[in-house]
Amino acid sequence: MSLIKIFALGGLGENGKNMYCVEVDSQLFILDAGIKYPTSELFGVDEIVPDYKVLVEFLPKIKGFFMTHAHEDHIGALSHILKDINVPVYATNFTMELIKDNLKEEGYDLSKLKLHVINQDSIIKFDHVKVTFFTTTHSIPESVGVAINTMDGSIIYTSDYTFDQSADPRYQTDFKKINELAEKKVLCLLTESLGSGLVLNGSITKELDHASTHAILNPPGRGISSLVSPDLLKIQRVIDIALKHKKRIAIIGRRAQRIVDIAIEMSYLNIPKESFIELRYIDDKNKNDDKDIVALVTGNRHEPFFMLQRMCKKADRLIHIDENDSVLVVASPIPGTEKMAAKTLDILYRTDAKVTVIDKKILTTSHATSDEIKMMMNMLKPRYILPVIGEYRMQYAVQRLAMEMGYDKDQVFLMDNGDALVFKDGTPDV
Repeated sequence: MSLIKIFALGGLGENGKNMYCVEVDSQLFILDAGIKYPTSELFGVDEIVPDYKVLVEFLPKIKGFFMTHAHEDHIGALSHILKDINVPVYATNFTMELIKDNLKEEGYDLSKLKLHVINQDSIIKFDHVKVTFFTTTHSIPESVGVAINTMDGSIIYTSDYTFDQSADPRYQTDFKKINELAEKKVLCLLTESLGSGLVLNGSITKELDHASTHAILNPPGRGISSLVSPDLLKIQRVIDIALKHKKRIAIIGRRAQRIVDIAIEMSYLNIPKESFIELRYIDDKNKNDDKDIVALVTGNRHEPFFMLQRMCKKADRLIHIDENDSVLVVASPIPGTEKMAAKTLDILYRTDAKVTVIDKKILTTSHATSDEIKMMMNMLKPRYILPVIGEYRMQYAVQRLAMEMGYDKDQVFLMDNGDALVFKDGTPDV
């Protein structure tokens, strides 16, 4: 009798901390290992990691971590977990570079780790189980979905995705691979839920371009744009608009600079050297206020908002925002930073700068909308569906979408972290 068990140590009923486990007979496969940022009442807590200690006793069973993309809510916990569970890590080249960067910062000796670079054509065999990959479109390069191919059918984990066809060709979804998976039996689909309440809007990219252009060209002062550093697609979009209008680019933020350096080195960000400037500290002779400067204020979590506040209060060493500047707020508040984001806008408006805030609906387009989730279901035709990556209301919305497409309620499983979905010979054991 074959036995498949699926459970989550994070990522269900919450935003972040994504970590999903698939046990096939006596082999355990771990999909992603992310962190969650704390809410404001958790004083002194920098990040929250999944409760992974339960896995230590299963160490001989674990075949590896299979990482889908380089966002912190999917890779950030590795630096905590590998101290106790040193098993192989599989990731695409770009994702692996950022994983290595995190691990080195935490003092790891990389030569003692088993870090394996894969691509969408990789096939990794573990006895009668094969793990394969397919490229997906997301806001960061080299994102992949993972298929665990078993005797009873495939367990497919999409991770974060969208079907945005205006994306850079290097980010685009591999529909051929998805169709090949669909031709075989798909037992269970683990699809993201974050965007399940959104309706597809084809004009969203144009809206972002229009707002960015207006903010960058709004005289008489500099353009200042706040973004989250892992969202390389939006960073490149703002850079392209700035370059089109003969602007020079400055990037501010320590963590952001490391991600940007890796992205430039791997040609995922294109900034001509002559257009890339490093700002010097403000002094009596240098104000960094040339009209042709577009400063990208980037970072993770609260960092873009914190830096904007410093700039407004004239406490920053590189930029002091005044009434001549145009500020484009592209960084969307993540859970735990809403109060800081609101306070930042309040402080920004006091400077009399020209402030443009991009609507949150436009900024969530790197996650599958309701139409895109239905499209993924339609293509793969899974027997069962497990909504992951999202709060309960979002998982519930995926269940409703599936039922609209003809699935029965008992074919779509709404679970919490720690719950187990068990298949015996391909049939749910409920």
